[in-house]
Amino acid sequence: MKAFLVILSIIFVTVAKGSSEKVTIECDSVTYFKSYFRSGAIHSSDFDVTCYIDNARENFDLIKTCAGFKSIYFNIICSNLTYLSTKNSIIKKIPSNFFMQVPKLTTFIATNVNLEEIHRDDFKDAENLIVLNMADNMIELLESEIFSYLKKLRILDLSNNKITSLDEETFIGSGDDLYEVYLSGNKINILDYNVFKPIATNKLYPLKLNMDSNKVQKIKESNEPNSIQFHVLSLNKNQISKFSCSGVKISEIYLEENGLETFDCDAQYISIAKNNVKVLKLQNNAKGLGISQNNIKVFSVDEKSEMMSLDMSDNGDISLQLEAVKNMTKLRRLSISSSFIGTVYDDLFAKMENLTYLYMNSCGLKSISSRLFLKNTELKFLEISNNQLEKLDLNVFIGSRQLSYIDISNNKLSRIGNIEKIKTILPELKQIKIYGNPWKCIEFSTIMRTLKQLNIKIADNEPINKNYDVPNVSGIPCY
Repeated sequence: MKAFLVILSIIFVTVAKGSSEKVTIECDSVTYFKSYFRSGAIHSSDFDVTCYIDNARENFDLIKTCAGFKSIYFNIICSNLTYLSTKNSIIKKIPSNFFMQVPKLTTFIATNVNLEEIHRDDFKDAENLIVLNMADNMIELLESEIFSYLKKLRILDLSNNKITSLDEETFIGSGDDLYEVYLSGNKINILDYNVFKPIATNKLYPLKLNMDSNKVQKIKESNEPNSIQFHVLSLNKNQISKFSCSGVKISEIYLEENGLETFDCDAQYISIAKNNVKVLKLQNNAKGLGISQNNIKVFSVDEKSEMMSLDMSDNGDISLQLEAVKNMTKLRRLSISSSFIGTVYDDLFAKMENLTYLYMNSCGLKSISSRLFLKNTELKFLEISNNQLEKLDLNVFIGSRQLSYIDISNNKLSRIGNIEKIKTILPELKQIKIYGNPWKCIEFSTIMRTLKQLNIKIADNEPINKNYDVPNVSGIPCY
């Protein structure tokens, strides 16, 4: 059986409200045609309808609005609506029996309509609803079991309202399919794991919860250890100084910009950038870690670390913490930019045979040993800009033949050793960034000519010197 889809779009203005206001409805008719290969016959099924209501006001007459829609292609009735969205509307309360008029509705979007309250009985006839979006409104309270009629609900968005708290009965009775909940931009001050137990326990798809930009200060632990599971828990831009997920399973945790001082959670991916964490000890479960812009003084990981991505940029002096980093044999992406790394020894990256992306910008690098990258055979992307390199011989990359991009801009380089062998040493190199160095004009002319002959691109954003009285090669100053 093969399905074909025909979509027709029409805009029609209907139903006057008062003397000057009009409710506008725009609809798409979606008709499904089914062909049966055995007989060759084509059967046309009933169509579903997607509509957008413009300029709706309190207690607008949905039935009358639907009835007023006319077109040469099709007529609509409310019972066929599957998608309904409002715009430029003011609806402080959901009209009585609203969902009874649209029994097939699967998506309802009422954002920025000044909605002040919602109640459990509002959704009594919304049994087919899959997506409910009421973001950017003025809702303050969620009563107990408020979504218990919505057994098929998968995505709930109540972002940017005025909700101050949630209790342990809020999500009781909600369907097993609810796996995305957005509560960012509210005024919630406590994260109580038990609130989400009804929708985060024994789920085929673990819950994704976003509570960014609230006022969360306190974490209340689960009453039943290891029963609650989150795929994603996002708590960026709150006021959490201490975080623990004891008794809760979390795959991805985001806690950026919290004033965080202590962190104790065994997750697969952890992002705690822009905090004040000084001590961080991790188990081997973490595969990705973002700890940029902290104040890390003590850092340790399990000897069997599975870490594949680590961002330690902008952390001050991390020379001592690099001892732990050296043992991360599974690393593919590493950033230590804008951190002081001290003396760089030959074995710093020796165990990272899978390292693919390396960022070492602005880290005080003065020289590169000929053995530093010898074991990094998978390295493809390297940034070492804004350092103090005075010499660079391409032989330092002899073990990294997969390199396709190098940034050596803003150092103190006057020449590049073995530039004539660049294609032999780096056969995959496609792009290089070189500006901001005190190049010697004679050597630099050779560099530029070689790169152009080999079709190696000089990376974008090169500053072009328009003052031709200053020595330059292709607009890049030299001396």
